[in-house]
Amino acid sequence: PGMDLALSEERMAGYQAFANKIWNASRFVLMNLKSERPGIKDAELTLADRWIRSRLAAVTADLEASLAQYKFYEAADLIYHFIWHEFCDWHIEFAKVGLREGSTTTEAVLADGLDRILRLLHPFMPFITEEIWQHLPGAGKSIAVAPFPFPEPGWRDEAAEKAMALVQAVITETRTIRAGNRIAPKDKVRLIVKRAGREETAALEAQAASVKTLAGLENLEFAAALPEGEGLLKGVAGPFEIGIVPGQPADIGQERDRLRRDLAKAGAEVEKIERKLGNADFVAKAPAAVVAENRARLAQLQARREKLGQNLAGLADLP
Repeated sequence: PGMDLALSEERMAGYQAFANKIWNASRFVLMNLKSERPGIKDAELTLADRWIRSRLAAVTADLEASLAQYKFYEAADLIYHFIWHEFCDWHIEFAKVGLREGSTTTEAVLADGLDRILRLLHPFMPFITEEIWQHLPGAGKSIAVAPFPFPEPGWRDEAAEKAMALVQAVITETRTIRAGNRIAPKDKVRLIVKRAGREETAALEAQAASVKTLAGLENLEFAAALPEGEGLLKGVAGPFEIGIVPGQPADIGQERDRLRRDLAKAGAEVEKIERKLGNADFVAKAPAAVVAENRARLAQLQARREKLGQNLAGLADLP
């Protein structure tokens, strides 16, 4: 009973944090909206705008499929993770860049995204969604009688999702290295990226301004190889190898510890996916796309593990 109570309290705290996340995200969107929503001009859509619309169309389709099969927990889990980890953690952060540049299209995408998210979430959290929705420009009588969103067929954009995944990987790895080496968020650093494939590199170069802002960079450079002798803090981000030039000499022991942690994490993920793919029932019964996705993820993790091991080995002889 004591364990059940502790678990219940932990879940309630998690739900409260999620509700706060929705309130804060909604307040940000509403503060940046004018009295009427601007129109969306396709030619002015940023990568982040195209990405969130593509992800919203995919999540809407998946959520509808789950509800049609009465898998309510699965549907709730889909919208929960989309709101927290995609709309809040990523799209709003990218939108801040567009809003600073005065983009009315980014403003419109934010408003439309929040509107659809609230309607998707309404069956699971009716009171908070009704309250927030009533503050949106042009809101009707009640969200309860508003049309339920449908997946817009023209919004799916595989190219945008692939490009965004590259940008997210570089920003996330840069933040991880900074945190692992106690580099303060206010301290701007120089980031060097080793070029990968032509298309991948071009996609990242096109988003250089956003990467610099969200990763806290003084400068972002691309090179055929990472330079030696600059005390680089190295990492792996998708197909890219990256190196941060710290403002002061790195703590080698601290960097070894970070690389060991990252290596252990990558190794654990590799083993997990290998067990899954080694299960004949999973390979036979899972959708072909899911199996293919796991195999692609395994290849990425194996490459990451190898590069992290090389970076760690390179520190072996340093004091």
